[in-house]
Formats: sequence, structure tokens, C-alpha cells
Amino acid sequence: MRTKWRHGSDASATQYEVPREPIDLTIGLDFGTSSAKVVIRSPYLGRENATVVRWSNGRGGETPLLPTSLQEGPDGRFRIDHDDGPSHQDIKVALLDEPDSLEARAVAAVYLAWVLRSSRQYVLANQAKVYGKYFLRWALNLGIPSAGYDDEATKEAFRIVGEVAWNLSVQSRSPTLDDARSYLSGELPDDQDVRVEVIPEIVAAVHGYAQSRERREGLHVILDVGASTIDVCGFILHAPEDEDNYELLTALVEPLGVHALHRTRLHAIRETGCSARPGLPASAADPFASVPTAADDYVEDPPIELLEELHRIDAAYRTECGAALLRELWSLRTRRHPLAAHWESGLPIFVTGGGRDFPSIGKALRHAEAETRKLAVDVSAFRYGALSSTLDAWGNEKIEDELKERLAVAYGLSFVEIGHVRGPQQIPDRKLVPPEEMPQRPVRDYWAGKR
Repeated sequence: MRTKWRHGSDASATQYEVPREPIDLTIGLDFGTSSAKVVIRSPYLGRENATVVRWSNGRGGETPLLPTSLQEGPDGRFRIDHDDGPSHQDIKVALLDEPDSLEARAVAAVYLAWVLRSSRQYVLANQAKVYGKYFLRWALNLGIPSAGYDDEATKEAFRIVGEVAWNLSVQSRSPTLDDARSYLSGELPDDQDVRVEVIPEIVAAVHGYAQSRERREGLHVILDVGASTIDVCGFILHAPEDEDNYELLTALVEPLGVHALHRTRLHAIRETGCSARPGLPASAADPFASVPTAADDYVEDPPIELLEELHRIDAAYRTECGAALLRELWSLRTRRHPLAAHWESGLPIFVTGGGRDFPSIGKALRHAEAETRKLAVDVSAFRYGALSSTLDAWGNEKIEDELKERLAVAYGLSFVEIGHVRGPQQIPDRKLVPPEEMPQRPVRDYWAGKR
């Protein structure tokens, strides 16, 4: 049988009319609000060879973090590797806000098409000796926020955008918005040769943990702290008949990312007529930008009124982040899974994402932990663990420790089989605990968000 090896390039899909042994490669694409991360895995090659795709950071080096922005070059074509000309920002946020919007879908599809094309080129250029003799069969696992996975319109939008992006990435010409609109308004080619799956980012993030020796079955909670949002999810992990099952009991996404706090601080400074220190990041579009940990670091000799306002903003941020986690714990404790064994033995809580070490998040977690004592939860066994310790199958890759946490989702998505996932709407409440069996009313009202 004669076969062909297809891959995206700026020229055309290359065809080798020679027999080639097939090999599967899975692209794990973490479509983040501030940056995209890609890990490509060949599950049946040796020790499951995994490759982290790296991009030029404009500073003479490479990074696995690609800003989630799409620039229009001088020739009118869109690219992801330069910063001159008009640009599209908040690409993922726009798709989540308006999943039925043709324009939001088209922009996301063109951006992801460039990511996919460049990712394949990276692997083929850097691992030609490994893959050059094979016919490559691609699969794409695209991440989606846990709350979006339970919304059919959002889930379908991400799936369609992923399929359109793949088709744009393998065509001979550069992806354009007109091409994306045409695909989105019509039919995709019948000969599409890739499997596109949409998978909750939370499930992908914990997949490495699920495969590790640290694994515990039962109820878990994960808090993913990103640039624009935090994602809180309570889920049950178990493996009937040796297949991992993830039952998402609660899913909450709030616009409380680290850069969201940063924007609020900058707005307060502008309102007072003061000027922020030079060199501060202007937006969440730069995934390499470091947000100051303290409000005092924004302005030299700030007036007392501004300093008080910045401290108020930080306190409100900590309260809202802690309350988001507490609301999900309250829901799990009272109706979603009140009889879980981990309420007595210690509930595993994972904190992940680029903002997991931000001091305000740590303070919010400590506050939430103190509140859980009023629910008689064994907080001594809470595990505010990093997921990076479970990422142990990188092949020959050497990943900086500070980046492992940010790559946890892409790493999990790169597995060909992740398991069976059920969303909150598919899972009935376990049991409703009578109010008289819960703590006193002030505590109950606080946990329920009635402050």
C-alpha cells in the first residue's frame, strides 16, 4: 500500500509516495487566556516520547509559553510570531463569552491554526531522526474550562473551532479570517484525517497525578489560578474496570486571575491621576510579565488615599478568591458528596496554574482553610500540592521547575487516552444534608456566599 505523510507548512502538504509504518502522535493544546502551551506525545514509541513545543520569546531565547494574541503583519496576513501591527487579544475570553459568535470562533480558529502548524513544524524539525521514517497519524486534544465542558454551546464551539483550526493548519496557504469564516459557515472537508477531542483542563491537569504513585481515589478539589480567571472544580476520581473515571461534581470559573487583579490596581492608579512605575505589564497578553505582589510596589510615594484604595482592592481580591473556593466546598459538603470519606481523612486540594504561588492566593487559601475547621474537616490532611511532581514522563525533555506547573494541562492533554468524563449536569446530588446538621447560621451563610 502506498501512503503519504502530511504535515502543515508554509508551502504545502508534503507527500512521500513510499510505504511508511504509521505512528500516532497526540497534540495536547492548552489554549490559555494569556498563553498557549503545547506538548506532543507519541504514546507507542519507547517510553512515550513527549516533546514540549518551544517558541522564540523575542529576547534571544525560547519558551513553552506562546502569548494568546494574533497579530496582523504589514502584508495583511495574520501571524503569532511578531508584535507589530493591529492585534486580537482576549481570544479565549471572547469565545467563552460568546460561543455562538462567528467572529469569536473565526479569530480563535486562525490563532489555533497557527499554533498547530508551527507545533508540527517544530517537532518535524527537531526530531526528524525519530519520526522521519514514519507515516504520522495526528490527534488533537484541546482543553476547555471545566464549567464550559458542562455547557453544550461552549463545548460544541470549542470542538468546531478545533476542527476548523486543524483544517486551516494543513492547507497550502496561510490561515486567514475569511478562510475560517468560510469553514465555519459551511462544511468541513469529508477527508479530515485527525481526531479532535475537547477535554476539561482540570481533568488534564490531574491526569499525571492519576497515573502516579501519589494517586488517591475519591473526592478531590482543584483550584487553577490563571491570568484572567480562576477555575475551581470538585471531582471524584475512580477506576471501575481499570478505566479512569472523572466525575465533575462542581465547576466554577470566576474572572479572578492574577492579571485581573493587576488591571484593577492600574485602573485605581489612573483614576487618582498618579502614574505607575515604568516597566509594569500593561495587560495579560504577556505571559512572561511579572505582576507585583504588593500594591505598594506600583507607585513611588503614593498618596495615603491611593495606598488605602490599593490595599482595599487586594483585600477584596483575597476575599473573593477564598469565597469562590468555600462556595464549592460548601456545595460538595452539603449536597454533592456529603458522605465522602475524605471529609474525615483529609480532602486533597490541588492548586495549579501560573498564579498558584502568588501571595494573595496563598492568603486566600489560608483563610479558606481556617473556615473549613467550622465544618469539622480534617484540615491537617489538606494537601495544597503542586501537580508538577507527578510529571515524570517527559522523555529526554528537561523542564524548568517553575514551568512544570504551567505545563501540567498540556502534559495531561497529550495522553491519547485520558479516561471517561461526566459533567455536573450528568451527576445527581448524593444526599441533601438537613440544615440543622450543618454549622451555625453565620458560618453557613458565609460559605453559601451570603455575606
